[in-house]
Amino acid sequence: MVLALGSSARELRAETADPKKDDKKAGPPVRVAVIGASFQGRNIMTSLAKMGAESAPVVAVCDSFNTPAFQRKVTALMPSVAS
Repeated sequence: MVLALGSSARELRAETADPKKDDKKAGPPVRVAVIGASFQGRNIMTSLAKMGAESAPVVAVCDSFNTPAFQRKVTALMPSVAS
């Protein structure tokens, strides 16, 4: 990736992961609220679920579309979130 700054440019590179390093968390978990539970919101919830509830627990989901079928979809993804 090249980042242009004014008339100069420099290349940014990501560090490679060291599998031998201890993978300890840097701080407390980040509590997350998801606004909108349609396509993109469900994708976000799926990604957060893969990270694990100990890293980024979803504590609330908000959406104006409120049908029983839609609530079941959200509850299936995030059972910890109360309706």
